[in-house]
Amino acid sequence: MGRTSRTTDPDGAPYRWELFATTTAGVVENELDRCLAERCTTQYEYDMLISRVEARLERASQGGLGGSDDEPSPDPVVSQPALWETRWSFKKRRELRLYHGEPLSVPDLLFGLKYHWKRLDGLSADEIESAQNAEMAEAATRYRASSCYSSADEQPHPN
Repeated sequence: MGRTSRTTDPDGAPYRWELFATTTAGVVENELDRCLAERCTTQYEYDMLISRVEARLERASQGGLGGSDDEPSPDPVVSQPALWETRWSFKKRRELRLYHGEPLSVPDLLFGLKYHWKRLDGLSADEIESAQNAEMAEAATRYRASSCYSSADEQPHPN
């Protein structure tokens, strides 16, 4: 049987989110804030988007993602097999991404590694893919530097 994301497995829940941080900064938490501040024109819009992000993360911690087309399961990241991608689609072609790891050595952990906006405007399909692969590589580098990472986490996700 292939690996599936913990975020879709209520039998193992509750899971806990931990966000990548350095000793001096909450890196991932700050990325989310910067992403939303960059694209929101009002405080109300910011508050609405952050509430949607937080609601999906809460459902993920309960193993409740993947029940509908509106809220698909996180996708395995083919180029970085230790990662999963959670997607949000907002109006005005705003596509928010979160890459996270699910360390085999810590079965209750969802490890948030990188938030970013998927770049779409004015780019070719190859440029979009290249930009997204760079974001994924950065998330993977963060994961590999963490204490919860193990090489076993790199096993490819079956398609």
